[in-house]
Amino acid sequence: MATDLRRLAQSAENRSKACDRGIRELAKRRKEAMEQQREQEREDRELEERAEKLKKEAAVRSAEELIKERKTPKARRRRESAVPREERPLAHGAHELAPQDGSSAKSKLGVHSYCIFEEVATGEACHNTTTY
Repeated sequence: MATDLRRLAQSAENRSKACDRGIRELAKRRKEAMEQQREQEREDRELEERAEKLKKEAAVRSAEELIKERKTPKARRRRESAVPREERPLAHGAHELAPQDGSSAKSKLGVHSYCIFEEVATGEACHNTTTY
């Protein structure tokens, strides 16, 4: 009977060890599953935050584009006005360049001041050499 009790105690101890190992393995798997679930939730949150950030950036970009579109006609007008239109002689008053230093109307070179303007504007020599 003592051997039977020893065998019974040994088998109970073996079962206890097996159950203990099973419980430990089950706890380990639960812990890993919880960690994986938390990691997945964190990744999902990060993806949602990125998506929201991209939406905000797209909204800002589209707002900036709208502003640019609204400004484009003005900018275009400015650019067009910066390009000189055809050169025409002045309609009234000073048809020639006035000296800025207060000297006489005679040009120091003896050339009509309008010719100087014409040479600068067109790059061609003026043939009018009338002096005043």
